Amino acid sequence: MHPIKYLFHLIGTAAVIGIGFNSTSAHALTLSLAGNVIANNIQDNTTEDLDPLANIIDFRFTNQALTDSSGDTATVSGLVRARWGSGSLSTEIGASLGGVLLTLRELELTASASNEGLFNFTSNLITFSHNFNYQFVGRTGTPPSQLTAYQRLSGEFNSNSTSVIVNSNNSVTFDGFVNNSLIASLSSGQTAALTISTINIPTASKTFSNANRVLDNPLLEGKIAPLTLAAGQTLKLPNSACLLVADQDPDEPLLTDADVEKSCSQSVPEPSSALNLLALGILGTSYSCLKRKQK
Repeated sequence: MHPIKYLFHLIGTAAVIGIGFNSTSAHALTLSLAGNVIANNIQDNTTEDLDPLANIIDFRFTNQALTDSSGDTATVSGLVRARWGSGSLSTEIGASLGGVLLTLRELELTASASNEGLFNFTSNLITFSHNFNYQFVGRTGTPPSQLTAYQRLSGEFNSNSTSVIVNSNNSVTFDGFVNNSLIASLSSGQTAALTISTINIPTASKTFSNANRVLDNPLLEGKIAPLTLAAGQTLKLPNSACLLVADQDPDEPLLTDADVEKSCSQSVPEPSSALNLLALGILGTSYSCLKRKQK
């Protein structure tokens, strides 16, 4: 085969392998806003999944309209991410862990400035879930007898004005579940008399029995509600609400608040980087093969 033609043949092989990296079994993500289904059973690597890598599903929603029972309105945008598998979680010092993670991030919910009262939702404001296809094996390859789930809520209320403080009635609650069992109900608490009031709730955790591997292929679900928000003001949750279950043995130290924050806020790897490294590796091999052929 001509050297140039042989080189392009290998490049084509690299492209096929790169595409193969994205193939995976089906994992479904669901999102509803005010009881209306926005995303229904989104599968990994389908058109609605914004992330082309395997074992990561990203779904973005933008400027969705909400109306409470009094007719007051708001708009909401954000991104729901599900991630699972080896290396899906990360500790504060950069160590990788296996497990499953579900997070509502980049969320901005703004109550209309023309509202006559407080925008108020008591239930079913935002519900997001993912049914993972993941089996817990621990550090030794033996299914752990128990596993710990973690839940985090952080962000802020913003008055969107330099002369108006955040309304003292603003509040939000985040409930997290594993297989329909509650992890915790986290509430934002009293707001600060500032133009921006920070929400930073300590990480909650709960340990569940994994007898007979009942936590394999877990269902994680998060619910945002109740929510109360003053007219013209915004709730921002940049890296949470977040749920995760770490694939650890019972004798390993529990994750710290900083560990959970790192996992919830970490960015995903750029798919082009992995493919570029693959292509460079194969091109290097191609060059070596060509040199040997020419000798």
